[in-house]
Amino acid sequence: MGIVDPIAKALVSFGGGEMGVMILLMLFLVVVGMFLDGISIFLIFLPLFVPVAESFSWDLVWFGVLMTYNIALGSLPRPWR
Repeated sequence: MGIVDPIAKALVSFGGGEMGVMILLMLFLVVVGMFLDGISIFLIFLPLFVPVAESFSWDLVWFGVLMTYNIALGSLPRPWR
């Protein structure tokens, strides 16, 4: 639908630089991990985050590891488990 490219470009042009974008994405994943399950988060946000990671030349394997860690961290405080 063409919504991924403008959002990815906005994240890349974020004023915080490479580390600011990384911190923003990881905090976002922790918060979203509190409300959605991991598979849904990966299916929804991975097509959005991979172009951002590629534009900063981040290693995609380690980016996936960090995503998984932060999603798992966000799923811990769920009171309904």
